[in-house]
Amino acid sequence: MLTSRIAVGWLFLASLGILAGPESAEAATTSHLQSPTVTFSTFGLHTVTLTACRWIGCTSKTVNITVLNPNPTIQSASSEVLTAEVGQMVRLSGAGTGKPPLAYSWSVFLGVNVVAAGIPGSAAWWDTRGLAPGLYTIILHLSNDVGNADSLPVPVALIPAQPLDFYTLAPCRILDTRETSAPLSGGIASTYDATLGTCGVPANARAIVVNVTAVNATAAGSMVLFPGNYPTPSTTSVNFSAGQARAEFAVVMLATTGTPSFAAEVSLASPGTVDLIVDVSGYFAVGPVEP
Repeated sequence: MLTSRIAVGWLFLASLGILAGPESAEAATTSHLQSPTVTFSTFGLHTVTLTACRWIGCTSKTVNITVLNPNPTIQSASSEVLTAEVGQMVRLSGAGTGKPPLAYSWSVFLGVNVVAAGIPGSAAWWDTRGLAPGLYTIILHLSNDVGNADSLPVPVALIPAQPLDFYTLAPCRILDTRETSAPLSGGIASTYDATLGTCGVPANARAIVVNVTAVNATAAGSMVLFPGNYPTPSTTSVNFSAGQARAEFAVVMLATTGTPSFAAEVSLASPGTVDLIVDVSGYFAVGPVEP
């Protein structure tokens, strides 16, 4: 049942007429309560009329109330990519309506076999590590205390991971936040295009070989670099103390869609900032180098 509460000042209340709207087959009802609770058995447009009377006469006011459908309804379910390599993360996005709270979960099938189930969230990630190449289907499940709904299957083709060739570069600084941007704050990911500047990282680069340096830290903490379109991993690229400069060698994978970018996120023991320096000495790419 669909319940709305209507409150009216008692000095002007004499009667309340509740009339079914054009999308409802409900019969009109009337309440003389000061603050009635109205239960609608159908969703859609409903008309509510208030009549208030005093000794000099009565006045009426009519308003339309739209009662939303409480049943879960999926509006969209999609994958960021239609084709991915085995080992990559695939971003899933869905939206729906219905009585809150709504619970979102995703299931992944290879044929009739379930390979992943219960991936939570309207925005979620499917980890394809360890899976076989093939055509997979993904279904979004949406539920609340009224019912549940499933999306149409979303197809995603997994192909074998492509072999990468390594190319060296003369050591070159591709990022120094002391000069080009603000220092990093804890818990906020910043994304950088690896191809910007004159270091020679090409547009088809899949990973970069770098020296990562944390400097000017105002608090102890750790930093992680990861693909620019991925969620933050639980690993770290470099740990540091306040006032300490620390550097580590790393191979950083780049974004699998869009610009070949990498992200950096800092975790600090207390509020503060830290600067990031990234020096590149090589990269991995598939096939010939693109200019």
